[in-house]
Amino acid sequence: MKMRHKHWRNRAYQLLREKDEAMTASEILAHTKTKYSPGTAGHAAQLLRVDKRFFSYPCTSPRHDGDGQVMLYEVYPDE
Repeated sequence: MKMRHKHWRNRAYQLLREKDEAMTASEILAHTKTKYSPGTAGHAAQLLRVDKRFFSYPCTSPRHDGDGQVMLYEVYPDE
């Protein structure tokens, strides 16, 4: 895996560990935005997909704009 946005992925990992709840890529990006973060939620989702520390699953919760399906991201629990 390329090391692009390594620091952002580490911040995203820490955020999900602290929150202990699933979040969308746009929510993660909003909480970890810096000058060097990915520019869009789609780009953030691609970065999270290739990192083995994260897993995702689809959700149709009303919390996430009701109509469409979104991907929620979580980290694997400690072993």
